[in-house]
Amino acid sequence: MRNILIEANCIYNIDKKDDDLVPNCCMLGPNNVSINCFKYNEDKNKYCPFLVFGTAKTTIVLTDEYGNVINSNGFWGDLKLSEEEWRRKEKEWLDKQNAYLSK
Repeated sequence: MRNILIEANCIYNIDKKDDDLVPNCCMLGPNNVSINCFKYNEDKNKYCPFLVFGTAKTTIVLTDEYGNVINSNGFWGDLKLSEEEWRRKEKEWLDKQNAYLSK
């Protein structure tokens, strides 16, 4: 198995009505992250300026044989939780997912 999972988001402001600003890599439309985001300017090894990366230690993604996402699940929690409560709930979520994957 040789797949790489990257957490990425598009920060293009979809509310803008200026079609000239939509990057040429948005073949699937703005805010639809795909491999095209990395093909923004291949000659100079630059990806789309609206593409941002994150970390996803609490996300599980099921893909098909081509790497397309079939289903996913993640822990997002409540942003109003204290840091201690967030860590506790995050650990509970991770333990539950690890138990499920270990079956």
